[in-house]
Order: sequence, then structure tokens, then C-alpha cells
Amino acid sequence: MWGYAGSESFINASVSDEKLDKILQLYDYLLSDEGALLSTYGSEGDTNGIASPVSSNMIV
Repeated sequence: MWGYAGSESFINASVSDEKLDKILQLYDYLLSDEGALLSTYGSEGDTNGIASPVSSNMIV
């Protein structure tokens, strides 16, 4: 999918079914188009520069 880096995730075998479900929901989201944009560029209107320019008070 991304081709630039590898990544591994490990989930403890003793994790509860409820927590496992939440973890898998997060993975599903992060692998969606919307999740990939969020993890690459950040929140819209924050500092990502997609929908709005970077605020001058965020420049160090």
C-alpha cells in the first residue's frame, strides 16, 4: 500500500474481546482513505495545509 516503510503491530494474546474489537476498528479506520489522510497530513484546518494554510502562530 505505502511502499516506503514496513510496520508491525503486536496484540497481546490475553487482550479482552472488547479491547480487541476496538483495536481492530482503529486499524480498519487507519487503513481507510480518510484514516490514511489523517495519519499523513493531520487534522483538517490544523496544520496540514490541505484545506487551510498553516497559522503563523504555529511557525517556530
